Amino acid sequence: MDKVLPLKDPVTGSAFPDYQSYLCLAWLKCGGLVIQHGRQGYLLPKGIELDKSIETHWANLPTR
Repeated sequence: MDKVLPLKDPVTGSAFPDYQSYLCLAWLKCGGLVIQHGRQGYLLPKGIELDKSIETHWANLPTR
């Protein structure tokens, strides 16, 4: 994460709060969309279509 933070809004150029980036990463890990390899970094599972998988996981979130 040190290599990618702070993430910036491409429209305004303002930085997103770091906690939002970590929350997103935790959600991706929880859904099995990324795999953590200790402090070495993260990988996508073989054969995953990230965009499609994110859309599916997002659509399956419970609503209030």
